[in-house]
Amino acid sequence: DAVFVYHNVTPAREAWRWSPLVAFRALAAAFQLRLIPKDLPWLAVSEFNREELLRFGFRTVETVPLVFEEQAKGKKSDVPTLLFVGRISPNKNVIELLRTFCSVWESSSPKPRLVLVGARKRWCRYADAFERELDSCPAREDIVWHASSMRYIELQGLFRSAWLYVSMSRHEGFGAPVCQAVSL
Repeated sequence: DAVFVYHNVTPAREAWRWSPLVAFRALAAAFQLRLIPKDLPWLAVSEFNREELLRFGFRTVETVPLVFEEQAKGKKSDVPTLLFVGRISPNKNVIELLRTFCSVWESSSPKPRLVLVGARKRWCRYADAFERELDSCPAREDIVWHASSMRYIELQGLFRSAWLYVSMSRHEGFGAPVCQAVSL
């Protein structure tokens, strides 16, 4: 009488360099999916995840659509503001996002602002490298990082005021921030 909900497993190749243990967990998760009986019912949180489960051989897989409250339009910030929402992890590619932003920032007038919303894990080497990159970035004064959780209403305000949503993610299984950005 169980229904399984699948968010996805980030491919192990995304974690090898930064955390071999996380990469091994990803491999173990893929192995576990191969062992689970294929007639069990699943809910996938995106069509991407549904297709992944079907490739594993599961027969009963339904997609649960992303549902967002109707978004009210808001005033854009006075400064060109770019927004990223997501974890500070290798597959989100936020170090490269910082580098790209710094390059754009150096040649821009007026100077844009980058707002990052995303937590880091305590012992994550990638997050340590991200923080070093952030601290050494010449555009540091125009970068705001919200590393702790924030209320949904505050997050909605950031989406409304941003000029552009940015992401350099190499793997998305759910994509909620992108969908929220598009919905405004």
